[in-house]
Amino acid sequence: GITGDIWFKTDGSAGSIPLDIGMWENQKFIPAFTQYQTISDEEAKAKNYKLIEINDQNLTEIRIVHAGIDINEISNVDVSGNYTIDFYLWFRFQGTFDDKNIRFTNAIDPIRLERPVMEETVGNITTRSYRIKGLFKADFDLYSYPFDTHLLPINIRFNENRLEEKLIYVPDVLGMHQNTQKADIEKRMIDTTGIADWHVSDISFYHTTFSDKNMNTKNTIDYSQFNVGIRIERKGSQHVFGEFFP
Repeated sequence: GITGDIWFKTDGSAGSIPLDIGMWENQKFIPAFTQYQTISDEEAKAKNYKLIEINDQNLTEIRIVHAGIDINEISNVDVSGNYTIDFYLWFRFQGTFDDKNIRFTNAIDPIRLERPVMEETVGNITTRSYRIKGLFKADFDLYSYPFDTHLLPINIRFNENRLEEKLIYVPDVLGMHQNTQKADIEKRMIDTTGIADWHVSDISFYHTTFSDKNMNTKNTIDYSQFNVGIRIERKGSQHVFGEFFP
């Protein structure tokens, strides 16, 4: 269903579905910084989650961190799938957040967050921004050349050291507006490789979950991952007729 999986108990009654808590602003749903999710006694005990009991239901608290990216420049795109991206990364959160404990999973060289370029707190909400430039790697499929399209991703994963805290990244839809439009990003692409010019056909921001098996406890650990996908394709038909057909 539109609210998630629909399930039934052994007595035939419908199982409860957790509500998404948030507010609507500028015709966009903005998730609240705290969400609540039903959890079984076994899972809570195995992962040491803190429980909240409401109407004989066990709930666990989920912290939401709003993450956003603004692309400054894309360069050095080559056919091996390497590319350099210069961008701003920011986090908007409530309370405290260890943003040093993240990993760029598709970066060729490890990227460490240095001193933030901006940090401000309004009420109990903090926004912290970084300037980052790194070399990233993607799997390019060249079988459709010269009609190929490629995805330039940035994958950011939170490495949870404390299992009792569940944290999820969500795209900061309020902060990412005109600077994330396709035309603006395309102007910031620099062709330094001598290959065909590229056209930005799509850009997306989304959350995924990566599951890993803890070898010590044999429990499954879920890691939240914030993703940016910039899809590019070869620009115009001049390249096709000028290089491919001859």
